[in-house]
Amino acid sequence: LPIYYDFKIFLNQQKEESYDIVYCDPMFENPQYKSSSINPLREFARYDKITQDDLEKMVKIAKKKVVIKARSNDSVWNLYNFDKKIGSKKSGVFFGVIEK
Repeated sequence: LPIYYDFKIFLNQQKEESYDIVYCDPMFENPQYKSSSINPLREFARYDKITQDDLEKMVKIAKKKVVIKARSNDSVWNLYNFDKKIGSKKSGVFFGVIEK
């Protein structure tokens, strides 16, 4: 069930291993503005970057894994040693997976 909430507050309120999988799909740091379907929503989006602390909290509340969606040149890849990085070189969109 999707939840609309400030993710930093949400992460702080969750108990350890509350969810099987934690999925995070933040706005890309380096967007491609040719994506006409998302352009009308950009003004309403949150642009907070994922931090090391955020990732550690996601790992804490996940039972099985954490999945992060990001572009290949976003800074999130420098924050954590992901177990898997799956995606498309053509689109530049990848999913980082942290297994527990």
